Amino acid sequence: MTLIRPRCVGARSCLVGQVVTAEGAAPLPRAAVFLVREGASRGKAAARAPTRLAALTDDQGVFTITDAPAGVYRLAVYKDARWVEARGVELGAPGVTVVPVRLPP
Repeated sequence: MTLIRPRCVGARSCLVGQVVTAEGAAPLPRAAVFLVREGASRGKAAARAPTRLAALTDDQGVFTITDAPAGVYRLAVYKDARWVEARGVELGAPGVTVVPVRLPP
């Protein structure tokens, strides 16, 4: 059992996810998690570098990102030769967002 609450104490917004294998739902420790804000190259944001956030999963395959700037992000997770990507992840709203991730074989 993984507790989410202690991971997000004091954060205005928090993204928590667990990365597991698709074939057996085993946790994947030390998977790389990347978030890049979508649409950052348009309009006034073109002068700024896009927002990029990164984390590694812990021994239970859990990652946490707190207080990300508000926006819509592309989430990419990599572990060895496995990877998966999701678009349209909204971050920055108050509260906890939970994202389960299954990496394909």
